[in-house]
Amino acid sequence: MTVAPEITTLTGPRFTLADTGRYKLAREMGEGYRISARDLAPADLRVTLELGQDEGGVWARISELDVTAEGGDVQSALRNVVAAARDLLTYLRDEEPQLAPDLQGQSRYVPLLDTKPHGWFKLTKFVA
Repeated sequence: MTVAPEITTLTGPRFTLADTGRYKLAREMGEGYRISARDLAPADLRVTLELGQDEGGVWARISELDVTAEGGDVQSALRNVVAAARDLLTYLRDEEPQLAPDLQGQSRYVPLLDTKPHGWFKLTKFVA
């Protein structure tokens, strides 16, 4: 089952296939995603994705950008947080606003716009 462009849902044990240039990222429940290493953002730009569930559905947060979004399921929450992050990064790139000191570090992530979103994440945290 494809859950996003070029991300395929997998099942099975956790492992990394570094010699093939493809990585398998697995969750505790055995479901994972295969992502081409060629699609990864530079290591110094990759961000953390936090996912959680509450009564209203699923939420997703990119902590480095201080962007949060919700959705009815994981895929829609992920889609929504990526859209919000793209909007923020596009604004930072196009408008070059004066940012408060605690937000100035967000501008360094603008080059993520040149990579595929599924390669943005260095870590995914599932928050209870």
